[in-house]
Amino acid sequence: MSHTGSDGSKPWDRQSKYGEWLGSSGENLASGVNDGSGYVYSLYIDDAVSGRGHRKSIVNSKFKKTGMAYCAHAGNTGMLVIAYAGGFVEKG
Repeated sequence: MSHTGSDGSKPWDRQSKYGEWLGSSGENLASGVNDGSGYVYSLYIDDAVSGRGHRKSIVNSKFKKTGMAYCAHAGNTGMLVIAYAGGFVEKG
């Protein structure tokens, strides 16, 4: 699991496929939890990352827009992706 996609893309590259992100951009990834609240707790408590980067993304006041996706993931119970942006304008 990585913030770099199998095609070499970064989170801002993937967001740009769907529209224009404004200001700041970020991404949280989580896997191996069975329910939505479990993912939120694990990202907010953030024992897995020194510096609490996941928690900092969740409470970052620069992020005004959030998108989420969940899918099955090989070797885990599932994977959650949260994309953040200061603003976002969808492609028309």
